[in-house]
Amino acid sequence: MMRIETKSGYKAYHCTATEIKITGGKGICDSCGKPHRLGYLIPVLNRWYCEGCFNEWDNSTRFYGSDNAVEQRVDAYYRQMIPLTG
Repeated sequence: MMRIETKSGYKAYHCTATEIKITGGKGICDSCGKPHRLGYLIPVLNRWYCEGCFNEWDNSTRFYGSDNAVEQRVDAYYRQMIPLTG
């Protein structure tokens, strides 16, 4: 799992369906509902999106500072569960 910063300023993790299964996920996009081998875990939403849905979200979302507390709490939880590769 690799941690990135989105265009909008949020944190996200590029990860495989296998990695997301550690958190109880199934490798199914929370937006389109289709299975994918790769995707993005988005702590501020607490969702896993395929690349297409992630890009659509990232290109249309705005950063809100009031989301920081939620993002940090969920981000810490995921970092504890899934080892980072880069």
